[in-house]
Amino acid sequence: LEYSWNDQLKSLGLTHAGVTALGVIAREGMISQVKVASLVGVQAQTMGKTLARLEAHGHVFRTRNTVDRRSYLLGITEEGRRVLAEAESIDRKLGSAGELSNPEFREMLISIIESLEENHGGSSVLEG
Repeated sequence: LEYSWNDQLKSLGLTHAGVTALGVIAREGMISQVKVASLVGVQAQTMGKTLARLEAHGHVFRTRNTVDRRSYLLGITEEGRRVLAEAESIDRKLGSAGELSNPEFREMLISIIESLEENHGGSSVLEG
């Protein structure tokens, strides 16, 4: 399942981290890199690489922060909205197939992830 999702995301110029970041930017509007990283639960440096890839593919744009001229804010482009919608559609299709369509199995996986996050002091298990 994950291999299939990664393969389909790659064809969109995305990664798991990229989908997550795009989702945050789409939901929050203009936002700083530090804030995106904080909401995702990773370090700003890690998020920087992901955001650079998103920008290179035309999924996000940067603009000078008018409040703090030393920093930039990120926004999502129309292309970014399009690929985010497509990635979410792929996720729904794959999630409805096989074992993941079983509500008990999904709840068990969510419980395991939440338990791992608690044991890592609140940091995201995806961060490492």
